[in-house]
Amino acid sequence: MAKQLLLVTAITFAALTPQAARSADVSIGGMLVPQSCSPTLDNSGDVDWGAIAFDSLSDITDTALAQKFISINFACSAGTLFAVRAQDNRRDSLHASADPDTTFGLGRTARGQSIGFYRLTTDVALANGATSFLLQSEDLVNWSVAMPDVYWQPSAATSGNSQWRSFGADTFDPAPVLTGTFRIGVEPFIRERGELQLTEAATIDGSTTLEIVYL
Repeated sequence: MAKQLLLVTAITFAALTPQAARSADVSIGGMLVPQSCSPTLDNSGDVDWGAIAFDSLSDITDTALAQKFISINFACSAGTLFAVRAQDNRRDSLHASADPDTTFGLGRTARGQSIGFYRLTTDVALANGATSFLLQSEDLVNWSVAMPDVYWQPSAATSGNSQWRSFGADTFDPAPVLTGTFRIGVEPFIRERGELQLTEAATIDGSTTLEIVYL
């Protein structure tokens, strides 16, 4: 997990010419955010399907594993506007046939073969102890309702409007949150058996970083 730093300090040194320069400028910049939010994931963020028999995989198409759910919870120091996005840490393991705008990578076998992909969905949002809309956006400006059957897109998606999630008021604008939670559905797909050609166990190794950005 990652969240945006509350204080970011940038120091830039002006270039010095060897003979003429007698001074250097230092620029100090940053942003102070009065509130902050801490995210936590159920089960420390682990979603595990255990051992999957190779001969249970399809020979002709990707095998869908049972969907599992995990909740992300937020505790803020005061009512705070923020959004969350999902960064795929295994994006380089996506197979060419997987849609890069809706899927996340599951890692590779020892031979370097793509194991498969997974998709994320979101639902069951609560904010400040009450049922809340869960909103989606591609630019943090234009928001719409994130329906449960709409995939949460990876941050690197190049099209679509579902990269960001935020808790929303009935006006479909992000609303301040003191405490909040929503559920994340994980839907893995393992590549067809003939494509994997496994001779030894392979570890399913999906990894996603959920990042908070304050609005």
